[in-house]
Amino acid sequence: MPYWLIDIYVLVTSRVPRPNSLLLYGVMSLGSLTLMRPYEETLIAVGLFPAVLAVLAGHLSVVCLNLPNTIRRLETLERGPRVILTTVLPIYAACLFAPSLALIQHAISLLILIYIALFVMFFNDMKLRNDIPWFAQGWNEGQRNAANWNVARLVATLLCNETLARYGSPTDWVVGIALAPIALHYLMHWTILATHPYEGDQD
Repeated sequence: MPYWLIDIYVLVTSRVPRPNSLLLYGVMSLGSLTLMRPYEETLIAVGLFPAVLAVLAGHLSVVCLNLPNTIRRLETLERGPRVILTTVLPIYAACLFAPSLALIQHAISLLILIYIALFVMFFNDMKLRNDIPWFAQGWNEGQRNAANWNVARLVATLLCNETLARYGSPTDWVVGIALAPIALHYLMHWTILATHPYEGDQD
């Protein structure tokens, strides 16, 4: 059987990790935006914007889901990574409660950029690499390939966020940042499977 047919079979049948946080964020943000639609004019009249509230609902739901694991990880991390993460968390909270939609949109891009920088820094330091809570932590082969595509996914998410913020309506932005990360998650994993340096591949 040709190798390319085997590659396609593996690509189609391999299980991609379910992005629970991304799915929860999408459901909560889009659901909140839909529920607030009949009261949009009233909310705007009192200085509240549905897009901002929808994003806050999505992020807060993800924070509540991941908070127990985050606290446990902070207890086991060394002092350096713990200081970095505890510094980023207040910045994250401050960005989400910025006074305008435009500031929140660009603040989310800033947070993604900070995460990319931290991921690259942790990954390139062998002592810190095991502290990264990511899907390829236990892999023996292909970690570098997975890291490259993970960074590519994050950069694509950042560009998507900035494009929607500049050229889309608030509704377009909420829908885009709810669905695009899910699509990019699956695209990243399928690409990793297609480019993974499997053991014995040369043979």
